Amino acid sequence: MLRVVLDTHVVVSSLLSPLGPSARIMTAWRQFKMTLVSSQAILEEVGGVLNYPRIRAKYQIDDKDIDRLLNLLKKYAILAAGKGKVPGALPDDPEDEKFLECALEGQADVIVSGGHHLLTLKTFHGISIITARQFVEQYLS
Repeated sequence: MLRVVLDTHVVVSSLLSPLGPSARIMTAWRQFKMTLVSSQAILEEVGGVLNYPRIRAKYQIDDKDIDRLLNLLKKYAILAAGKGKVPGALPDDPEDEKFLECALEGQADVIVSGGHHLLTLKTFHGISIITARQFVEQYLS
């Protein structure tokens, strides 16, 4: 089964835009059409972004919504231990190296990202890096 790492932008977008490509990806995961690979660092970032007051207010997200999403991810995604390191792989955005680390450690086939620095790589150690729209077109159509 296809193993996929979703960056924070994609996970958050799936909750904020229920009809967009990111939501379609999360639906496919919940329907067991792919395996999601994540890590504690990614989950922490997702929780942090969803807790921004501006986002909570604009999209009417409450603690229950955030907890439900994070618990779903913890329970059903494969969680990489987070011990792999790829220092210097993204010198302009080292914070996003966590997605590369997760993908390598979790033996992912694809990273789905909305981040410019990740998308510029296109591949990393044989792992494709594509947008949510590209993922939907290539794997869900």
